[in-house]
Amino acid sequence: MIVRRLTLVLAAAAALCAALGASPREARAQLTTAETLTEAARLYDALEVERAVVLLRKVISPSTPFEVSKEQRVQAYTYLGASLAILGMRDSAITYFRAALERDPFADLDPTSFTQRERDAFAEARQRTLAVAARPVVARSVDPRTETLVFTVVSTQKTQLHVDVRRAASDSAAVVLLDRESEGVRELPWNGRLTDGRLVSPGRYALFVRGRAPSGTSDSTRLLFEVAHDHPPLEDSIPTPNGAQLLPERFPASAGTRDFARGAGLAAIALVIPALGNSRLGNGRSFAQGAAIGALAAGVTAFFVRRAHPINHANIAENDRRRALVATWNAEIARRNAEKLIGLRLVVTPSGAAQ
Repeated sequence: MIVRRLTLVLAAAAALCAALGASPREARAQLTTAETLTEAARLYDALEVERAVVLLRKVISPSTPFEVSKEQRVQAYTYLGASLAILGMRDSAITYFRAALERDPFADLDPTSFTQRERDAFAEARQRTLAVAARPVVARSVDPRTETLVFTVVSTQKTQLHVDVRRAASDSAAVVLLDRESEGVRELPWNGRLTDGRLVSPGRYALFVRGRAPSGTSDSTRLLFEVAHDHPPLEDSIPTPNGAQLLPERFPASAGTRDFARGAGLAAIALVIPALGNSRLGNGRSFAQGAAIGALAAGVTAFFVRRAHPINHANIAENDRRRALVATWNAEIARRNAEKLIGLRLVVTPSGAAQ
């Protein structure tokens, strides 16, 4: 039963292909855009350009039921232009070539695959179309001491081309890679350094390409990419002591009062002790009075000395010692980190398509 049903389905498919005037192979070629383009290119190479044009128009048609990528659309426009040039429809060929260049300024015709007539039409389309572009960044790692990053840009016609690199979404200074008249493809090296000579920090960067033709027309594009640093892990420096980690460098305002109170207390004790003793100790009372006067005088002197000299020099010396010790440790950490950064490499990765 299953075999019979399968036979009926295949027969129906064959009948449908016959009714549409297409072979099973041609019907399958219409299933995907890629297969359609492959068939169109085969027909073009076989000089069956009229049939190739029919397939190519289906690819670029707004009513196509299949997904058509940017690259596939450029290929379709290019083969359409070439096919129409062969058929003697030069103006139409230039129109389709321009459509291809507007979507991909890097588009070109291989001299080994296309005739001089087609290349001449393509060259005229290029001169009628101002478009600039940057080739997507390829992920790679470079040593900034001996290697450079290379950006590939293109202008379809002679134009004043300005290319620079800057931090994305910021007003940072731009590193200008090119600012002169240019035409065609150019490779621009960049050593990964900013205008002041410093190595770029990790982050997101943008390659800006702007072109202005003598006629006043202009075009621009932006290519985003990520930069990372590849090196051994770095050590964190030790924070400089501050706040609660340091001793107070000034005596508190109450220090003088405490010294005076201490002297007064000693004086009071000196006077009280004889009063509690034997009344026949007359000389003891005289000595106690002298001691009390001395203690009180010392307290008064300490009070005014603290007020006149509030700086605690001993604590300052200890704090300086602590800071110097941390500075020595941090200097050693910085030295080790510098050794690790000698072999630093820049890791560049794409960050989206050109805009």
